[in-house]
Order: sequence, then structure tokens, then C-alpha cells
Amino acid sequence: MKPWASIGLNNREKFLLIKINNFFCGIGSIYETSTNNLAEWKVFKLANFNLLIEHFNSYPLKGFKGHNFAIWCKTIVLFNTEPLTPEIIIQIKELKNKLNKWE
Repeated sequence: MKPWASIGLNNREKFLLIKINNFFCGIGSIYETSTNNLAEWKVFKLANFNLLIEHFNSYPLKGFKGHNFAIWCKTIVLFNTEPLTPEIIIQIKELKNKLNKWE
């Protein structure tokens, strides 16, 4: 189980993902799929998430995106806990189940 952050857009808007990646100092990678015309910027390194968290704490996301971001931030705090005990893994899974749902 590993955390990630991503932004997905139609392939024709890949240039926006390149600009986002450049803005965040190249911390992510861009992947394309031809089957569903999706371009996706992904960040996988736990150490790089602080840059995203700092930015979106300074410029908060609104509505449902803000709701999901707050949950995601809680999971990142838990992932930074050493060691990852079974209890912490359960907490992470519970938070993951709350993503993309209004509760």
C-alpha cells in the first residue's frame, strides 16, 4: 500500500500537466493512455507530498476537491508514522474508503 497524488485530464490537455509538473519542480511524472484518451500527472514519493500539502494549504481547494484533499492529508500523516502498525493500516484503509464520498 503506497500513497500517490494525481491529476487526470484529456490527452489534448497534456500541456497543462507539463506546466503543473514544472510548477512543482518536476516532482511527478506524466503518463498517457490511448485507450481512454487520458493524460495523468502522478506523484508517488512520500517526501514530495509536503510540497503539495504546503501549496494547497496556502491556496485551499474548495468543495468536494477540498474534502478529498483533507482526507488525503490525514492518510499522508499516517503513512509518515513509523512503523506502520496493523492499527495504522486499518486507519489508512478507513480514510481511503471515505474518499470520493460526501459524509
